[in-house]
Amino acid sequence: MAVEPVLLMTRPAKAAQAFVDSLPLEGVRVIMSPLISIVHRGELPPMEAYRALIFTSVHGVEAYVAQNGPYLPCYVVGAKTAQAAQASGFSVQSVFEDAANLIEGVILARVSGPMLHVRGVHARGNVAQTLTNSAIPTDEAVLYDQPAIPLTDEAQAALSGANPVIVPLFSPRTAVLLAEFRPKPPLLVAAFSQAVANAVSGLHITKLRIASRPDSDAMGVEVIDLLAWAKAAEI
Repeated sequence: MAVEPVLLMTRPAKAAQAFVDSLPLEGVRVIMSPLISIVHRGELPPMEAYRALIFTSVHGVEAYVAQNGPYLPCYVVGAKTAQAAQASGFSVQSVFEDAANLIEGVILARVSGPMLHVRGVHARGNVAQTLTNSAIPTDEAVLYDQPAIPLTDEAQAALSGANPVIVPLFSPRTAVLLAEFRPKPPLLVAAFSQAVANAVSGLHITKLRIASRPDSDAMGVEVIDLLAWAKAAEI
């Protein structure tokens, strides 16, 4: 008899549910167990000097809006971030795949600063410092934290069992937190990027797929492929 694979979602709850709802899932048990939460914190600096904003996540947009900051032109990472910014009333100037592309694009476009990068406590890329070093003055506003959350009992049971577990991992931090548990069943990982894949390189992974581009749609393709593989394979 075929085993029922598990789809383990470790993203913050809102984003995890939206991702699951976008997929044509059948014959898989979905377990929601966010490994991080999003908590707004900190305050905006005086905003009079800034000419543009940088958002590298939807959470940054939401945290900035919650503080009633001025609606400056913005440069963003990712289609979802762009959608959130536009829906909130921002004028999105450019959309980039990742932080490295954003830095390169802003420098090539000779964007006038000062700029403000709205980010979380845990962030990658040194965006503000790199732009400042390239003569585009950029500051940071840390407006949210991403504290770790323990796995639920249901998730721990799945990661201690025998049925294959498909895990979409969207950030190096969630990958590291998952790796700390040392999962035992066949693990099928869809990684958002090579950096995410590197963060779980020490685990015994049955199958690893890296999204063709860093966005939710590309991740969905990999998850559906892993689900089909899990159903067909004798593991």
